[in-house]
Amino acid sequence: MNTDVVKKDKIRDLFYKYLEDPHGNRDDFLAMLEKQRQQWLQYRQSDHDMRWRQNASFYAGNHYIRDTGRNANQYRVKLRENHTNNVIQRMVSLFVQNMPIVRVFPASSSLQDKNDAQACESYVKYAWRMHKMEQKIIKQLRYSCIFGNGFMFRSFDPYAGGELYLDPTESKSGNGEIKKYRGDIKLDVDDPFRIVPRPGIEELDDMYDIYRCVPSNKAELESQYGEIESIPVTSLNAYSGLLRTDDDLTMVNHYYHKPTHWFPEGMYVCYAGKKILKAQTYPYRDGKLPINHLPFDKPPMKFWASSTIDQIIDLQEQLNRAASQIVEARNLVARPRVLVSQEAEVPGQSITDRPGDIIRFKLSGGPPKFEVP
Repeated sequence: MNTDVVKKDKIRDLFYKYLEDPHGNRDDFLAMLEKQRQQWLQYRQSDHDMRWRQNASFYAGNHYIRDTGRNANQYRVKLRENHTNNVIQRMVSLFVQNMPIVRVFPASSSLQDKNDAQACESYVKYAWRMHKMEQKIIKQLRYSCIFGNGFMFRSFDPYAGGELYLDPTESKSGNGEIKKYRGDIKLDVDDPFRIVPRPGIEELDDMYDIYRCVPSNKAELESQYGEIESIPVTSLNAYSGLLRTDDDLTMVNHYYHKPTHWFPEGMYVCYAGKKILKAQTYPYRDGKLPINHLPFDKPPMKFWASSTIDQIIDLQEQLNRAASQIVEARNLVARPRVLVSQEAEVPGQSITDRPGDIIRFKLSGGPPKFEVP
């Protein structure tokens, strides 16, 4: 029997057993989820994570992140002609020049439909500003240019809310009212480090399950769910490309399995460390994964795309190296290396770049010789 089918059956069965008895079947279900996540994560890390860290450092200005040998020599000139940021900013600006124009047309020529269409159009424009969609789209585009992959995640935030004013024509009482509402749609932009997809599937639309891993405040989670045993979160220093540990954060893993023919109800599981925070059947009615993928340049038969930096990083390094070598050559001409025999007894501090300076030496050793390249 296909081992993948066995794994799917096992996850489905363990999910149903957990719903029946959350305490008795928790450990097996959680171990299966975490084992699967680690396997998928290792596949991603083996090919992509190091390159993404280098790209982030390169975009932040550390153009010598891959050149460890030159960094060891303090006399080397390391110029940065930063064309990479200009290219990415220009591409992002081109993409967002023509933002979506909202138009809602009435279903009929009646006055009510016209008013409803106008109100709907005004609301969509308001929601666009309220959710800061333009900034989020720019952020997703920038992630796509830097990492090759940008993601938009949609969810429902039960803690969001506010006040909504209803004029007399909109309220049931016929008077102006202020209604308070709780909950609203929430959109988050994710970098590829947060997404752990199923290996071997090329398109996100064809994928039936996926992990989303989000660093969260550990103290806040423990105030709601009790003590959580988990390892600290490692986060990326964008300039150095190194990872640092943050004890105040813990990784919250969200597993989404959309409904399929063999698993009609689907499931959603949220867990942190060794504690399951939430487990239920799939909550999205459209039956799709709540993640949108924006790849930059996607090779055939691969899920992860290559980025702008992947394509121009070698050229940018050559430009930096050429400019640095020009300055190094100029420095050697202005202050060349000096050959001095030991018999001349010339102290090093006496060889300077001051005009008209007098260098005293012993005749037996001969005068210093300046080696100009």
